[in-house]
Amino acid sequence: MPAFPHLLTDDYSVDDITAKLEAFRTLGVPYGDNDVAGAEASMKTQAEQIAVEIALQRGPKDLASKEVAALIAYLQRLGTDIQWRPVRRPASLATVAPAKEAAQAGDEASKKEDAPTGAANPAGGE
Repeated sequence: MPAFPHLLTDDYSVDDITAKLEAFRTLGVPYGDNDVAGAEASMKTQAEQIAVEIALQRGPKDLASKEVAALIAYLQRLGTDIQWRPVRRPASLATVAPAKEAAQAGDEASKKEDAPTGAANPAGGE
């Protein structure tokens, strides 16, 4: 794995974040007015939290303004903002029928097991 020392030394830029979010909005990304207005503060808050966590783990200090904090924030957020729920599909007859047949077969088998052994022969035998 190559080293990326610039991530620890170069500052990330928040200068054009508002313009970027506005561009994303025009493309259909559902950023609200509050998202755009608070983006810079949100970025700084996330970066500070990440820098504190790294320092607590005896890593480098003063990383809140560095590109590594922005990269970690990005990686941590991947997939977490998506509001999704599993698609509920109605059970098809193909999946319900075998289960019903299996249950009926199980009922028939249990009836046979419950029948008394050595019962009198209804045909008139012993």
